[in-house]
Amino acid sequence: MRAANTFDFVCENFLDGMWYKSADNPAEEEFSDNFWRLLGYNPEAQNTLSWRQVVHPEDSEKVVENDKRHLHSTKPLVVFEMNVRYIDSHGTVLWMKRRGKAIEKNGEIIGMSGTFTNITKEKDREEILMKTTRFARVGAWQYYPESEDLHWDAVTHEIHEVAHDFVPSVSTGVNFYKEGESRDTILAALEKALTIGEPFDVELQLITAKGNELWVRAIGKLEKKPGKPTVLFGIFYDIDRMVKAEEDNHKLSVLKGKSKALEQFAYIASHDLREPLRTIMSFSDLLLNEYLTDKDSEIREIGSYINKAAEHMDSLVKGLLDFSLLNKRSKPDIVDMNEILEKVELNLAKSITETHTQIIYDYLPSVKGHPIEIVRLFQNLIVNAIKFKKADTNPVIEVEAKKIPRGWAFCVRDNGIGIEEKYQEAIFNLFKRLHHKDAYEGTGIGLAVCKRIVEMHNGSISVNSVPGEFTEFHFTFLTE
Repeated sequence: MRAANTFDFVCENFLDGMWYKSADNPAEEEFSDNFWRLLGYNPEAQNTLSWRQVVHPEDSEKVVENDKRHLHSTKPLVVFEMNVRYIDSHGTVLWMKRRGKAIEKNGEIIGMSGTFTNITKEKDREEILMKTTRFARVGAWQYYPESEDLHWDAVTHEIHEVAHDFVPSVSTGVNFYKEGESRDTILAALEKALTIGEPFDVELQLITAKGNELWVRAIGKLEKKPGKPTVLFGIFYDIDRMVKAEEDNHKLSVLKGKSKALEQFAYIASHDLREPLRTIMSFSDLLLNEYLTDKDSEIREIGSYINKAAEHMDSLVKGLLDFSLLNKRSKPDIVDMNEILEKVELNLAKSITETHTQIIYDYLPSVKGHPIEIVRLFQNLIVNAIKFKKADTNPVIEVEAKKIPRGWAFCVRDNGIGIEEKYQEAIFNLFKRLHHKDAYEGTGIGLAVCKRIVEMHNGSISVNSVPGEFTEFHFTFLTE
């Protein structure tokens, strides 16, 4: 087969389209038959149809300027690629990756040629991901240590309130963090990530380019692959509303849920907050299961981060809703505390068996209270005792009661890892976590719920603990 015939055969059977442009006539562009097929046209009927009639009007000049630059280049010839929109025979916009290179002969550029690849599906996936991340205020970033290049996506630019063409660097990026603890934390996290590969997940305060102060969460992970440049990549999202909601909800908890604001919050939590979270999780599941099937891809890992973050936020919102509804789902009654502990043991039977937990209590009194919430109180305390057990030690939990004026005093004691003194007051605050969520599951709401339930019974709760030895929760029920 002669060379010319071989080339024609390749053009005819090449899955993508091919194009050629002569330096003598740069205004015109020739296409292979398969290009027209990609657009749904009959190649034989398109002799009079020029490229300007099928390229998207907004991309026409972009193609002209790119080709002019390469046709008149005095630098070494390089392969370029650009994404260009074309209009198919049905009027639908198709995205094509247009790749090409100038052709040189005897030191003179005589034209250009290249290929087209239909990337419409990929662009649609990018659009879905972009809508999801913009809705969730979740951005992505990449840093290449060797070249010191830092790349932000559109959402990260929006969160920082900078122009879309702003080019960040590590130093300018760090300087956006509030001076002091936040800036020191991100500097330390970056140093550990780049030197020893330690991933980070930190919540910090940011000062945007417009001077607005907000809370953000930065997650990063270093990746090294043979033959590829080292990259530190991750996600970055705006948690300012959630943090401010935490502060507001702490104030509302002090008011014991009796104010109108807490009732409004309960409505928002059940409708306005959970609905968009479900939307985010649905889109994330769609991306992960239908489109992002490559388990090793960076974009799939980012999608997974979005999905996990949405699930965690949904758990927080549900916990807050339950917290706000305390004292509205049961009526006071005479409650046998022995029956309460039996019900808790039944509810936690699987966990108790798996951890060989021993729960010790003698005869306990009956009190007037809310049975559903009292079950929840003891269950939260026992779940924590099991969760925070010492390694290689079976949990032993003791429940005692003592008569006091106008009521009863209870103590729940365990032999777990204990709580440092400096945290013993703060643990009853909403969202207060002493351990990273990867080490111990939970939302940081459980002990705030316990405090609320005790206060419903006109009592108070406190903790006494020695790290590595024991933890005692003391609470009173003033129900007489």
